[in-house]
Formats: sequence, C-alpha cells, structure tokens
Amino acid sequence: MSFSVTNAMLADGFPDSSLHIWLIYDFDGDGVMEIVGGKDSLWVAEEGNISNKLYFYYTTNQIYDLSVGNFNGTNQLIVFEKDSSTTNMNYFGWNSELNDMNWVFYDNLDFTNAVFVNDHLGNHQYKQSSDDFFYSAKVVNNDESIDSVEISASMADLDLDGSAEYVFMGWMKEDNQLVDIPDFYGTLEVRHLSGITVSGFPLYPYTLTQIVLIKNLYGDNHPEIVVQNAEGEIIIINWKGELEYRLTDYGELICLSKYEGQCYCDRICHLAL
Repeated sequence: MSFSVTNAMLADGFPDSSLHIWLIYDFDGDGVMEIVGGKDSLWVAEEGNISNKLYFYYTTNQIYDLSVGNFNGTNQLIVFEKDSSTTNMNYFGWNSELNDMNWVFYDNLDFTNAVFVNDHLGNHQYKQSSDDFFYSAKVVNNDESIDSVEISASMADLDLDGSAEYVFMGWMKEDNQLVDIPDFYGTLEVRHLSGITVSGFPLYPYTLTQIVLIKNLYGDNHPEIVVQNAEGEIIIINWKGELEYRLTDYGELICLSKYEGQCYCDRICHLAL
C-alpha cells in the first residue's frame, strides 16, 4: 500500500531544499515576479518557470544578504558579501528582454553585517545590523503622519481602527518578574501605541531572536502575524491572537512575498504558503 500527503497551502513544486531562495520581487513591474536564489552561485528565474534558472553571479566570498533598491527610477538587486572585515556590494539590473540580470556597478563598505535602508523618502543608507536605528520602528499613516515606537518591532494597523499596533518579542514574565527559563525564549507581544496590550496577547514561547513579519495574506483586510516558534514551526496568527495555521519545520522564515498571485512565506528551505 502506498499513499501521498498533499498540502493545499504549498505552492506547486515546493518545498525544495535545493533552491536556496533569497527573495521574490517584480523588478520591472510587469506583474510577473522574479525569483533570486542560490548560494555561491546566484540565479534568477521567473515565477511559473522556476526550472529555467539563469546563473548570473559567482563568488568565493560569503553572501549574507540580498536587497532591492530604487536607483534613478530603476529597481536594482544589491548583493552583500563578506570579505574579511569588509562588505563587497554588487548591483544588478533586470534585463526584461533576456530575462536575466545585468551587472551595473560595484561598491564596498568598511564593515560587515550591513543592511540596506530605503526610507519612505527614498533616502539610501547602509547600516550595521546592530545599529540603534533598528531598535525603533515607524509607520507612515494614510494622512502622511508618522507614528513610532522606541523598540525593535513591526508595525501595522491590525484591528483596522485607523491607528497602528506594534508587534515585538518580549521577555517572559509572571507578576512582572522574569520567568526562570532559557534566555532565548520569550513572548509574542502586540500593543497599541498607548502601550496597552492588545486582547488575545501575549503568546509564548517564541525565540527572542525571531523576526516578526506582518502581511495581509488572505485578502480579508486584516493583516496576519507570521513568526517562527520555539519548535521551528511557522505560525500564522490573526489580529485577535488566534492561530490560523501551523506549518511544520522546513527551514528558517526569511520573508513574505507574492508568488503566482498569492501571498507566500519564504523560508531557507522554501516552504511556500
């Protein structure tokens, strides 16, 4: 007897641990997403045709991040790689005629663990991941006003009341006292700008180093919270603190993106939701 298990939440052809996907992005704005993956050899392919990979860059250095920036009206891929105590950055532009990446220029930084920051005004900055800049969060409202909190957090209007909430990892406490558990465990906290905890939260246990991502995955207007728990599972939580989906461990959560018209979770081993 034989049987197979399918999951309607998985995109066709996934998971695939050989792809090493870094990001999914529509570089030329034609509605078709480009996928960039690979380890020391980077490739690009278009959604729906991921088997047709075109390799465009090879390095002996450690690639530690990929970002997208808009330079003179054109989206460019930025490849960050570590070279001893410095960072090499190679910039690539999408060639829609050849469906390939063209090298544009090279630059470097005198530090590693760099993060590309492109704020809402289009200002390009390169900061170390440990910079104080990342220990605050801002959101630009529909009326162009800005709300902010002085904590490393993600922000969105989860309950659609016109005011943002912020989501972050906190220390586990009971009666305002720290709980005696391994120091890498914490709670998933959601609070109003006033500091009041949103009903249904906090939730635990989660690893304190986890990135908390927010995106409207289902088209119901309310954004969902996506995080990886202490067991390595991808957890999707609604704005009320209720569990929507629990996805078993396929790797590390790295980003949220669209693929073939639907929203997906990208992981190092490429689970797609």
